[in-house]
Amino acid sequence: MLDVPEALVRAATSFGGGVGLSKNLCGCVSAAAMAVGLKFGDLTPVAKAAGPAYARTKAVVERFRERYGTVLCGELTGQFRDFASPERAYRCGEIVGFVSEQVKEILAGGEEQPGWREAWWEDYLSRRDKIK
Repeated sequence: MLDVPEALVRAATSFGGGVGLSKNLCGCVSAAAMAVGLKFGDLTPVAKAAGPAYARTKAVVERFRERYGTVLCGELTGQFRDFASPERAYRCGEIVGFVSEQVKEILAGGEEQPGWREAWWEDYLSRRDKIK
């Protein structure tokens, strides 16, 4: 897969619990975006090259939302009164496994798939790239 520097693993530590235990965006979704960006991201502040990272990240988010109905940690784990319970940890472990498989599949794939971009995508990128 990707050779990930130890510093990035440490940086992702605070993704847990919906980013810093806030129960907002699921940490797996944040980590997936980071993994896709590592392979398809760009260092240019304003670059069309970011499109491949955006499209693939969007695909992971859509697959996640299709499977679980939400990307919010609080909604994914709301049934568990005790966030530290083994049942909640097991549920999150299953989610981590699902996201890992989706990211692995998307990173291994070559071309973007139809439907990864919405109709406004090219217009957005062309206007964004003119911002100075």
